[in-house]
Amino acid sequence: MSNGAHIVLVGAFGGMFPTLLRLAIDLSQDKVRAGDLHGSMLLGMAIFAVCGGFVAGIWGETDLKKVFYLGIGLPSFLTVLTSSASAQALAYAQTQPHETPSQLTLSLPPDVVASGAQVAFKSVHGTSIVPFKPTLPVPAGTTSFSVSSPRGDSGELPLSQSSVTLQAQPNPWFGLKYAFGVSGAKPEKLVPKGAP
Repeated sequence: MSNGAHIVLVGAFGGMFPTLLRLAIDLSQDKVRAGDLHGSMLLGMAIFAVCGGFVAGIWGETDLKKVFYLGIGLPSFLTVLTSSASAQALAYAQTQPHETPSQLTLSLPPDVVASGAQVAFKSVHGTSIVPFKPTLPVPAGTTSFSVSSPRGDSGELPLSQSSVTLQAQPNPWFGLKYAFGVSGAKPEKLVPKGAP
């Protein structure tokens, strides 16, 4: 294999390295499971490998240690850009006032419960975030709620009934978002049971 090919391969590995390192840490801490990984993760890592190999190839460096760091450079820069651009606050839509129940019975998938789910109630007085329990008291004036966990989020849901069951659906773009370091990328999304 020629020296040029070695440089491109080492740069390509450097391009994938930040994602591989983050993935190893998250797998060891059970934040991500092997079943969450699919083709979009490979696509993201392939894009970073091409970026890292391209930068290393055009830079003209021959020291493989420096080539590795060059490979890390551009993908790491892109990851920082996407993670800062995607940092998001919970956004709530305006809902019409209506009669709200005094308590909410909420059913979630077991792995979402085990991951430490939280429920956010939005009321006219602000937002109240509480740990998940199957039955929760609803603050006065609440118009909507959302569920968040390391496994997935529900987005804002109107509080129009006293009992809600949420199911988890795979997030098809999780792997690509994860590879690019998008803040808040989660493997599942939580939707009301029976929703498409």
